Amino acid sequence: MSRRRVAVLVVLAVALAGAGLAWWWLREDPERATDLVRRVLPPPHTRREAILERHPEAMGLAAAVLEPVAGSRVRGTATFADLGEGRGVRIDVQLRGLSPGLHGLHLHDGSCDAQDAPDWDPDGGRRHAAPQVEAAHAGDLGNVVADPAGSVTVTLHSNRFGVGLGRASVIGLSLAVHADADDMVTQPHGSAGPPVACGRVTNR
Repeated sequence: MSRRRVAVLVVLAVALAGAGLAWWWLREDPERATDLVRRVLPPPHTRREAILERHPEAMGLAAAVLEPVAGSRVRGTATFADLGEGRGVRIDVQLRGLSPGLHGLHLHDGSCDAQDAPDWDPDGGRRHAAPQVEAAHAGDLGNVVADPAGSVTVTLHSNRFGVGLGRASVIGLSLAVHADADDMVTQPHGSAGPPVACGRVTNR
């Protein structure tokens, strides 16, 4: 056997022995694995930094993490980027776990724990309608469409609110996706059924 082949076999043997020792060392204490990952991988971006990377033009930023409601399996995220200078707010929504088809999406004036929280209406006296109707609630965002796998990836736009301070800010509201389609006519929620996922809008 040549010296080169012997050297290769020695290196392989040492590598295998080292891998086995490392596996045993990590298995004996799972916290070691967690600490190793923290040391090797760079720290993750904060949610705000991640949104800013996607929308560097944004003047104000906020996000909501939607969690399942009433035993559903629906989860998702929504980001709000205030484009400034009267250009409105861009809303990027991602959901999974829905039944295929239309589902109402509303901003509610209340927490996700509130029963039958009203659609957000900062102006007062408006009615539930399609988002393009002038008299609609500011929180009426219409429907999103889940694909056959139950997923949604969609970008919406609204000129009815902002992301900063003030009466017309979405900060502190709840974003809810409903079990059924919003008919955009029936009061007060468009017969969209109960929420299946909900999250509080925050700028943190």
